[in-house]
Amino acid sequence: MCAIDALGMPFMLRRDAEIRSVCAQCGGEIQIQVLAGRVIKHSPEDLVVWFPTVRERCVAATDLCPTLNFFCSPLHLRQWTTIHPEHSGQPLTLAQALDSGRNTFEPLL
Repeated sequence: MCAIDALGMPFMLRRDAEIRSVCAQCGGEIQIQVLAGRVIKHSPEDLVVWFPTVRERCVAATDLCPTLNFFCSPLHLRQWTTIHPEHSGQPLTLAQALDSGRNTFEPLL
C-alpha cells in the first residue's frame, strides 16, 4: 500500500525482503534489500520517503498510503510537493522510514 508498509513487512513477517517500487515523481526504479532487519543495499543512493501529516482519526489506507511514497531524490520530492501543495508532511531518510516501518509492523504478529 505504501512505502512504510513495504519497509515494515520484513519485520512483521520476520523475513528478508527485496522491495521494488518507483519514484512517485519520475517513475524511476527504487530497489531496497533488507537482510536481518537492516538495509544492506538500496538504489538510488539518496532516496527519501514522504510522510504525510497524520490527521486525527485518519484511515491509514485511504488518508496516508496514497501519498506515503518513495522518491529517488530530495529534488524529486521537492518537485512533487511543489506540484501538490495540498499535501502536508515531512521527508524521511531511508533509515527513518525503516524505523517507522519496524515500529508499526514488528509487534503485529
